[in-house]
Amino acid sequence: MGDSDESFDVKFEDLNWDIISYIFDYLTLKDLFTLRCTSVCLKNLTEDYFQTLPEIVFNSQSTGRLSECFDVLAENCSGLHFLTLTDCEWLTDVPLRKIFEKNPKLQSVRLSNSNNLSSVTLQPLILRCKNLEKLELSKCYFLTTGCLETLVLHQSNIRELDLSYCNSLSEGVLILLLRKFRLLTHLSLAHVTCVGDSVVLAIAKFSKKLRYLNLNGCIEVTDRGIRALSSMSTNLEALKIRGCNAVTDFGLSSLRARGTVHIDRPIGAGVPIYRPFPLVFPQV
Repeated sequence: MGDSDESFDVKFEDLNWDIISYIFDYLTLKDLFTLRCTSVCLKNLTEDYFQTLPEIVFNSQSTGRLSECFDVLAENCSGLHFLTLTDCEWLTDVPLRKIFEKNPKLQSVRLSNSNNLSSVTLQPLILRCKNLEKLELSKCYFLTTGCLETLVLHQSNIRELDLSYCNSLSEGVLILLLRKFRLLTHLSLAHVTCVGDSVVLAIAKFSKKLRYLNLNGCIEVTDRGIRALSSMSTNLEALKIRGCNAVTDFGLSSLRARGTVHIDRPIGAGVPIYRPFPLVFPQV
């Protein structure tokens, strides 16, 4: 054979890292872990790739040995910007703390319905991740007033916040939070029992950029709070109010008159009581 007919034995690991990374970008997390199990060399390559991974997503649809996979990610990931861990009953404090400690560039964290955690787990997230803009803690019953006070003290760029069903919070800490986080565009306080007109007034007064507000199940909210929203929250685009039985069509009338605010309760679905009153708001 001539030299031109000679073949070369090129192994995958001999490829340029940019090419390997480009290929890995098209693989799912499940594919990467499968590949990791095939050889020591590919194990090292995938773990190197995990260091540059920008996003992790685990939810109720995820299958496999999730806890073990997450432990591997916690040891290797250091470039995360987005973290989604919803309905993860297997999730525990230790690996999640490692993720927060090693990924200070996190911008979005979703931990909804993760109940095997303690509030201490959030400490490195609050103290180290100064670029945090989105935080979802719906049904995280471990969240305490003290934890939220620490969040207020150390964070300043939160724009989207979900505290739905977090019933260990106080009215005072929510008002403190609203005074600090004035860049909020999305806020969910659904089924938070301490939310009443004082909190809604604070929302209207301090959250001038707010576009989306979920107050579903906040039974202490009345027409007075909603009328305050109507007069001061000029950027509001969507309001969820189902279950707020003290809010009547009269309270919602000004928001509806704008024609730009989507309200999830049709006309006539609330308590059909007309209650005229002076527009006097509680003090915040």
